[in-house]
Amino acid sequence: MKIWRILIFSLVIINNIVLANPQVIDKVAVIVNNDIVLKSEIDGIMNIIKLQAQYSDEQLPDDKTLRNQIIEQQIMNHILLENAIRNNMQVEDQELNTAIDNIALQHNIKTEELRSRLEGDGINYNDYRNQIRKEILITETRNNEVRQRFTISADEVKKMAEKINLENIQNIELNISQILIPLSEHPTKKEIQQQKLLANKIIEKIKYGSNFNRLALRYSSDAQAIKGGKIGWRKIEEMPILFFKVLSTAKIGDIIGPIHSDAGFHILKINDVLNHNDDNAFITEKFHIRHILLENSPLLNDEQAFNKLKQITIDIKNGKTTFIKSAQKFSEDKNSSDSGGDIGWFTPEMYEPELRNIILKLEKGQISEPVQSSIGWHLIQMIDRYKFNNKSTIQKNKAYFILFNRKFMQEIELWMKEQRAGAYINIIE
Repeated sequence: MKIWRILIFSLVIINNIVLANPQVIDKVAVIVNNDIVLKSEIDGIMNIIKLQAQYSDEQLPDDKTLRNQIIEQQIMNHILLENAIRNNMQVEDQELNTAIDNIALQHNIKTEELRSRLEGDGINYNDYRNQIRKEILITETRNNEVRQRFTISADEVKKMAEKINLENIQNIELNISQILIPLSEHPTKKEIQQQKLLANKIIEKIKYGSNFNRLALRYSSDAQAIKGGKIGWRKIEEMPILFFKVLSTAKIGDIIGPIHSDAGFHILKINDVLNHNDDNAFITEKFHIRHILLENSPLLNDEQAFNKLKQITIDIKNGKTTFIKSAQKFSEDKNSSDSGGDIGWFTPEMYEPELRNIILKLEKGQISEPVQSSIGWHLIQMIDRYKFNNKSTIQKNKAYFILFNRKFMQEIELWMKEQRAGAYINIIE
């Protein structure tokens, strides 16, 4: 499969990508507030999804249903982008570059190769960058707006930490898909009954062999509907309370629901389950290290920096100098060079992955090979390391994230529904 299809489909915003010969005439498909969605945008996304379905052997609903899902998703994207512009939100080039680097890393290729493959398939790299920039803006706008809708008090964190300790909450992750049968902002009893009946009929279809992904595309109003309802991995304790109770005993393949919330009726499918329970989960390690840093510089390329640190290592091992003296003489880290490169005690998560992986392998007194990070090249010496039980802090942090994710998931669907209801929308096609 050509990689750009995977990458772009996963982002589900392909507004400006040309998939066929240019059309002389385009049409407005939807008006969203002061913005428009063009027919060519809808057509382009339709083509991408159909290509993806061909390669993954997935069934799609009829064109009308699929098109309606795409239109709904584009409406929300335009609303969120308009919010971002109104709030003067921007994505700096460095943030964008990091996002694209991560996309390439996820597919085990270098960024240069990603660019080459995109351009080889007729995708303009600047257009691709603009699409990623829009996706970041959409995500950050949504997250910032929803985050302001709830608070987490110190008392809530304390009570949740105590609950975690008493109930020994299992560290389980679930891979979930969802179909959300929506309810209006102020539903009548009749609407609630009708939507519940529809949800139960969908569950019956699934039990008799109907494809969940296809039904999600057809019926769901969730933001993930266009991806067949696939939400992905979620920690069970971070799910909303309504979900947590019914998911605590869930098994692979289970269909759960309908679960009634303010947003509508939820139907959940359990795609996979992971149990991360570990007796050593509360054991944390601290490291006391010193280092020599050679910063990135046009005057010193990677090979020269590596060789310089390698020679310093040889001189230390041959007794010509010490690590402390070498750090004082050569290190460009102004915060630690005077103290012989000593940067104090830290836990592993404080370091970049490249450094962390090296540090974790070092024994007491051992000197690393030269290692590169985002700021330059390092030579690292392990002064000391020890393990300690950090149960209280870990449980408080876990309690906070459980509360945060529960409240966030409860609010996001309501917020999206409010945004849709408050916008001027005219579907023309």
